[in-house]
Amino acid sequence: MSKSIALCVDDILFTSKIAVTAKALQIETNSISGKPETIVEQIRSLKPSAILMDLNSNKMNPIVLIHSLKNDPVTVSIPIIGFLSHVDTDTRNAAVSAGCDQIITRSTFVQKLPGILSAI
Repeated sequence: MSKSIALCVDDILFTSKIAVTAKALQIETNSISGKPETIVEQIRSLKPSAILMDLNSNKMNPIVLIHSLKNDPVTVSIPIIGFLSHVDTDTRNAAVSAGCDQIITRSTFVQKLPGILSAI
């Protein structure tokens, strides 16, 4: 497996769905959690092909995390694909401002997951 993705996802159902789909596409997954500074260190070490992030996470601060990743010289070029509730426009706008590379609604994310992962 030459491609890998870092999963910043609290939802076990989403994590499982992503992991199963990624495995079928021969993409390694690494679930990461904690405070933003801890997550940045883990991602610096892993150097994944992309980061999938739940922008509605209650356990980590996704906006602070995106900002930290996009201001770190080691992680700045790693694409961040965020997903969120379609009604959460404030978080969407904040994620864009922080530097999230791609933002997708949860329903679209689930429907297009194989294509999203294949494009990584």
